[in-house]
Amino acid sequence: MSLHGKSVEEEMSAISVDNQTYWFRTRLNPVYHAEGKLVGVTVISEYITEQKKVEIYLIESEARFRSILHAIPLPIVVLDKHCDIIGINPYTERIFRWKEQDVLGQSIDSLIPANFHEDLLMSTWESLLIHLMEPENSHEVLEVLLPPTSQTAYFEVYANDFEFRGKKQTVVMFLDITNHIQSSRVIQNQLEILREVAFVQSHVIRSPLAKILGITNLLLQENQITLEERSEWLGHLTESAEELDIVIQQLVDRIGK
Repeated sequence: MSLHGKSVEEEMSAISVDNQTYWFRTRLNPVYHAEGKLVGVTVISEYITEQKKVEIYLIESEARFRSILHAIPLPIVVLDKHCDIIGINPYTERIFRWKEQDVLGQSIDSLIPANFHEDLLMSTWESLLIHLMEPENSHEVLEVLLPPTSQTAYFEVYANDFEFRGKKQTVVMFLDITNHIQSSRVIQNQLEILREVAFVQSHVIRSPLAKILGITNLLLQENQITLEERSEWLGHLTESAEELDIVIQQLVDRIGK
């Protein structure tokens, strides 16, 4: 008799005893006589319960991770150690107009538009992620033109490394801070206007106002000026009043912008 070739059949089976499940991998091998006649089958059963528990745990962990990933209302991208995309959530598809099946396996460098805010540490995504992993750096801000309208948006980018099935992976989260940036710019613009108003009040307005006050005080001293001088000073008073009116109008126009 002889054993020939490979297993003709292999399957996994489970046995439940007292609410405990035990897994086995079973191989069936044909046994042939020397003349080539099939005389029987050998059955080899391997106990694989522990391996199966690990496999089930990993599958369940991946399913939980995906469900959390899809539930978070932020664009999230999962990268491998080469910065290639291995997963995205629906919010990433919605914001960046990507389709998961189109971007899996691609480098994130080729997908994020090149027109984001760069500094010395952000020439590539790999260098950016290394920068973000340093203890003193929690996030960076990217400026991106979003498709299809090329509207400017600002994102705080956070990244965390983790290991799954013995491989390093990185979760990258994009927090949209566009409204915050725009509000900050409005406030900054208002502060600039207030500083300008303060300057105008303390310098530009004071000059014609001081002239008006001085001329008015002089005109009140009727016994010390002639009618000709009074007429002359009234002309200066009118000029100063018109100068003050122009300054005030310019200030009103500036504030109204």
